[in-house]
Formats: sequence, structure tokens, C-alpha cells
Amino acid sequence: PTTQQGQTPSPTSAPSPTPSPTPSPTPSPTPSPTPSPTPSPTPSPTPSPTPSPTPTQTSTLVILGKLTDWNGYCQSIGYASATLVGSTAYDWRCVSSSGQQVGIWVQTLCEWQYNINPAEARLVDFNNPNAWQCWG
Repeated sequence: PTTQQGQTPSPTSAPSPTPSPTPSPTPSPTPSPTPSPTPSPTPSPTPSPTPSPTPTQTSTLVILGKLTDWNGYCQSIGYASATLVGSTAYDWRCVSSSGQQVGIWVQTLCEWQYNINPAEARLVDFNNPNAWQCWG
């Protein structure tokens, strides 16, 4: 290049090189999760019913006798005595020493009087307070 006198030549600027694009890494595909197979529930086996044993002997109730020891039973469970508060078979009561009355469970009285468990109390006549029978 030509310069005038006294002037410093300006450097010729060469065009800057165009940078070539930096290749960006190609993203590798993100693997999709592979679904695990869902286990299907295994049904529990249905138990077969257990057969009931066939009874080899039938039980037969026999009459043991009448209920007679009302006082003895009441005393055995901590009361002073037994009393009849009406005229039917359901009117028996145990009485405490202070006069408190409590009903009598006649099946339990049968078990106590005849020393057998289980026993059954059977009423022969509602209108007769002494018409209780014990069976066992």
C-alpha cells in the first residue's frame, strides 16, 4: 500500500477467519424405562370343608330328679337362704343376710344339686313352684 510521507502505514487487516461452528455433541437418546410386568395375584386355594365326625354314640338325657335343695344352693353361693316370693315356679329367690334378693338360675342349681355339668332344668308346671326337674 502506498503511504504519504510521514505517515505510518496502517497494517492491512486481514479478514478475521470465520470461526467454524463447534459441533455440539449429539445427545444420546434417553432410554425409556422398560415397564416391569405387574405380577397378577395368585388366588389362594379354597380350602375344602373339613367333614364333621359322625357321632358314634348318641347322648340321651335322663331325669335326675326334682329341685329340692333351694336353701343349700343359695348358701353355697354366699346367701343366707332361699325364699318363694310368689306362687309360680319362677318366683324363687336367694336372700342375703341384709334381705337383698337375687333370682336363681335353675340350670346352675341342677348342676350344683346333682353334681353334674351340664345339666338341664325342665319346668313341668309353671303354676307349681316345686315343679322343676333336672335332667342330665
